[in-house]
Amino acid sequence: MSGSVDAVVNVAWLAKRMNDPSVIVVDTRWYMATDRDGRSMYDNGHLPGAHFVDLDDELSSSPRSPLQGRHPLPSTEAFAALLGRLGVHSGSKVVAYDDRGGAIAARLWWLLRYFGLGHVGLVLEGGIDAWTAAGHELETGSGPPPASTEPPAITPNPALIIDADTARAFARSSASVLIDARAIERYRGQTEPIDPRPGHIPGAQSAPITGNLDSSGAFLPVDVLRERYVALGVGDTTEVAVYCGSGVTACHGLLALDRLGRSDAKLFVGSWSAWSSDPQRPAATAAKMTVAELEAFRRERFPQAHRSGATLVDVSDGECWMTLLCDEEHLRPGGTVSGPTLMALSDQAMYLALLATIGPVALAVTTNLNINFLRRPQPGLLCAHAKLLKVGSRLAVGEVTMTRDEDGGVVSHATVTYSVPPTSAPASV
Repeated sequence: MSGSVDAVVNVAWLAKRMNDPSVIVVDTRWYMATDRDGRSMYDNGHLPGAHFVDLDDELSSSPRSPLQGRHPLPSTEAFAALLGRLGVHSGSKVVAYDDRGGAIAARLWWLLRYFGLGHVGLVLEGGIDAWTAAGHELETGSGPPPASTEPPAITPNPALIIDADTARAFARSSASVLIDARAIERYRGQTEPIDPRPGHIPGAQSAPITGNLDSSGAFLPVDVLRERYVALGVGDTTEVAVYCGSGVTACHGLLALDRLGRSDAKLFVGSWSAWSSDPQRPAATAAKMTVAELEAFRRERFPQAHRSGATLVDVSDGECWMTLLCDEEHLRPGGTVSGPTLMALSDQAMYLALLATIGPVALAVTTNLNINFLRRPQPGLLCAHAKLLKVGSRLAVGEVTMTRDEDGGVVSHATVTYSVPPTSAPASV
């Protein structure tokens, strides 16, 4: 992932430019289902000269259907009118801020990029809290009057957005990554405060936006961010899309990816609010096992196996999708993954599928086979799909199918069949 022009600026940068007429400061504070109101917070104290922009009314349009999600994109005409009110021209620098680490401000930054003004948008690192912590004052009141500037011509870029069908394809392909930017509790389906159903899109990777920030609310160093997203499967050529609850805070994930040079990453605009409104689309919940617990299980059961780990776990209706890592040396052209390494990988996948349905189990593998790589795949990556075929009072039968895709074609494919004596009665899924 190569570098790009950084869209994140700090308080010192902004403080030096507060009297520059080309710098336009925008307060985007917004709160979901609380007694706080962004406009009231703005009136009670905002950065000097800052304009207030409302997420619901100006950074979104009214949904015509639940399948559009809670925050559809504004029309070209509506966004142009906003730019005119703010006094934006092609030479402007629009600095957006909030009080949530950029979670809302990033929506304005991303919209400017979507409408062809990517060189204009910036986000203030740390937001209003960083401004006051540096000793700078706030002002109160209704803020500056609307400008009368003729806005620049804008054109939306449809290459930066995807729909639900494409999101599903991203989640299921080994050549792409779909990132869920919501809190981990919502991803796991443990809670859902506003949308129709809990859970996540099957195959999506969990990367809450809080993980992009350090304890002070500043972005992590770029090299640390890169490590985070590489661990999620994001490479230089991997297609990437991000979603959240309604396409707002996902823009924070897109901002993080932009800092890594991935300005081509896409937004699933409707996000979970649109996906969960369609009863025909599945909702997955995560198994009750962390990667650390999974690795401990591997070490205990297969101490001789090469190191491997799961980066994705989805469990839905007795099925489990995983992205699995194994040693680079086993993925050379013409090489094989076999014996203890293969069985450790497949055991992990089936163990999690069983864990979510019938509780703790003792695995008894009945079939062993090799996966032969015909040509070099992406380093370290396998995809496994574990499915329970039958669960009875004395026996659970399942299978794990492993594939390695390259350019849409299956390079390798193998199935491992399991017979497992369950140690507890089946539970509802």
